[in-house]
Amino acid sequence: MRSSTSCTGRLSNRIESFTEFQHHFSENVLGQIPKEKTEGKFSLLQPDDARHVLAESYRNIRSSIFFMPYEGSRPKTILITSSVPNEGKSTIASNLAITMALSGARTLLIDGDLRRGTLRETFGISSRVGFAEVLKEEVNWRDVVVPTSYPNLFLLPRGQTLSRPSGHLLGDSTDTFVKEVHHNYDYVIIDSSSVLAANDTTNWAPKIDATLFIVRLSYTSIRLTRKSLELLYNRRVNIRGVILNYVDTPLSEYYYDHYSEYCNRPASEGEHEIVASSHLKNAKPLQSS
Repeated sequence: MRSSTSCTGRLSNRIESFTEFQHHFSENVLGQIPKEKTEGKFSLLQPDDARHVLAESYRNIRSSIFFMPYEGSRPKTILITSSVPNEGKSTIASNLAITMALSGARTLLIDGDLRRGTLRETFGISSRVGFAEVLKEEVNWRDVVVPTSYPNLFLLPRGQTLSRPSGHLLGDSTDTFVKEVHHNYDYVIIDSSSVLAANDTTNWAPKIDATLFIVRLSYTSIRLTRKSLELLYNRRVNIRGVILNYVDTPLSEYYYDHYSEYCNRPASEGEHEIVASSHLKNAKPLQSS
């Protein structure tokens, strides 16, 4: 569904809340990621993470992806983007991939920001060869995918920086790559560049099953958000939903914070993660990595 074309108030206004986003846009909100109360660099979600509200917000998004209605096949390749840098797309892509993998789904996380991607450092991977070299057809992608410390989660690091990646992303090598990873994994999560920072994402996203758009509250303007969505729609990108990031949890509309005691309750022995069993039974084994 396209975003609304009217905009009240000053065009430079920042989006402050879920309610305000709904007032200006008609896109489906898949979930809300709370603002972390700790300062400093973010840390990845862990299997038994003590940040229960944060972990639950990602499980909610995962469930939305698993169970939302689709016409045709359920999307397996999912691209994460935003309007401008520093909206948290890399953090969300990483933690969503972790959440998918913890549910039992064989998941590949791709560092698709070929200019400034840092997922290699985030996951403590030493390899400096990756997606850039795959696009240049210097290596086979199976040879540069690396396992992470999380079960079922694999990472394709960025590789060397590409100053002009758009031409590579438009090429036949990208089409071939997307088809092959689609065949070998239950889910492929792609951390891409921001829409307004470069035209990389608008060239690549039409090749991907679904795109999730990140909006950081109190940061991104209504004008920039609208412009980014219009650029994606003009390229016929399948935007399946929006994730609101950096949500102030004391707000009355942030429901998980009101039930934090329930989220913090230890799970009973009979409670389990949602498992994407319908995908797993059809998964093809990866020959080598």
